[in-house]
Amino acid sequence: MIKALDLGILTQPLGVLAVGVPSGQKTTALRFFKLLPGTEWLDDFSGASFVSHQPGKKEEELRENDLLPKLKNKALIVPEFSSVLEGNREKIAEKLGRLTRIMDGDGFRSASGTHGIRGYEGRHDFVFLAATVPLTADNWDSFVRAGARFMFVNSTDGLTYDDLLENDKYLSAIAEIQQLVGSALLVKSAIPTITEEQKRGIYELASWVARLRGVVSVKGTRFIDTGGSERTSFQTDQPIIEAPPRLFSMFCVLTQGHAALYQKSAVDAADLAFLFECAKDCGRYDRVRLLFSMPSEPTTVKEMAEKLKVSRDTIRRKLAELNALGLVEVGERLTLSDKNPKTYKPLLFANARFTLPENQQTTLNSGQEGGDDMAMRSLANNKGVGLDCAVGGV
Repeated sequence: MIKALDLGILTQPLGVLAVGVPSGQKTTALRFFKLLPGTEWLDDFSGASFVSHQPGKKEEELRENDLLPKLKNKALIVPEFSSVLEGNREKIAEKLGRLTRIMDGDGFRSASGTHGIRGYEGRHDFVFLAATVPLTADNWDSFVRAGARFMFVNSTDGLTYDDLLENDKYLSAIAEIQQLVGSALLVKSAIPTITEEQKRGIYELASWVARLRGVVSVKGTRFIDTGGSERTSFQTDQPIIEAPPRLFSMFCVLTQGHAALYQKSAVDAADLAFLFECAKDCGRYDRVRLLFSMPSEPTTVKEMAEKLKVSRDTIRRKLAELNALGLVEVGERLTLSDKNPKTYKPLLFANARFTLPENQQTTLNSGQEGGDDMAMRSLANNKGVGLDCAVGGV
């Protein structure tokens, strides 16, 4: 994203949230970009800091304090975004609503009884990098309702016990990486071209990710079946799925920025494969993990529950959610009995352009071992587990 800012190809402010457990090296990754020119590092911030209405301050003082004009064509880095996600659902929605409006890039004006109407108009494009703990289901819903302004990168903790014992080497390594990142990002690059066919594939990917991020409620109703057994039937409401154009724009910018880092004149398969790995992190964690843990062939609820070691009701609830979002294909297995059980097949994003040949699969697939176990833990608590999307594309 920072490289895209340097290339001048931003069409809107773009945000990236590094998501991971506490002490999961999220802030360390952000520190790699701290010394770059044109960055604003804030340890904390509030929505009111963009355009201030602080009582007792004159207009000149307020303008000095306003954050928004300072961000124009820069990168805002905030290592602690969790404060924005604290409070009840209404409070979070209010804070995200303000941030969403600011990240439209058209300036921001607000009113108060103290200073009346004040703010800024015109384009204010910037990049927003931040870190947070794993999002709850309510947080995800709030983000989707606010619109696609952020991409997500699931961080993994690669720090070993030996690293802790050699703290001086660890700190010197961070300083060295800061220099390397600066050298890579500040090299002047041409804007890599992107073909219409590649754009069409990216739009399809954006549409798939939009479904992974959709808002849908599932309600279970207990009933007694014809055999006298108590069962649960799951119904869903009409899902809210964001339109893909904004995600499409974000994905194109990320892909071109990644290609420019390697001084390429055009986007190629490696850039698209990188985008795909990052795009998976932009969906709801539990949905992504379940989809990629499901057998590729049509499977019954019973078979899936046995394979993933999860209760059938849990599987039924998640499948009802995925079906409403158009992420599974529901079929029927023909049997000799009167009852033909339903089968479910995951509808994964499938486009050969986004998959590297096996001999080129390196760090893109790291962090995915033990996917079934990780998926089921994620199903239980909605918490993210690492898919190791490389920081280099940020």
